[in-house]
Amino acid sequence: MKLPISSLTWLVSTSIIYSVVALFNIFAYKFSETEFIQMVWLLVTSTPLWLPMRRFIDIDPVWKL
Repeated sequence: MKLPISSLTWLVSTSIIYSVVALFNIFAYKFSETEFIQMVWLLVTSTPLWLPMRRFIDIDPVWKL
């Protein structure tokens, strides 16, 4: 099953998830360092640029541009 998710949808959805997790970490329960959460978010957001995920996200990796 192909899920045609655009790159903008990927960026917005990961940003919303990051915001919720970061705010929960800051205000409710400090379960991790904020820098670690930010690094994980950056890696997850940039995943389509480094791995071929054409089946899920409509974007090509860097080496295929």
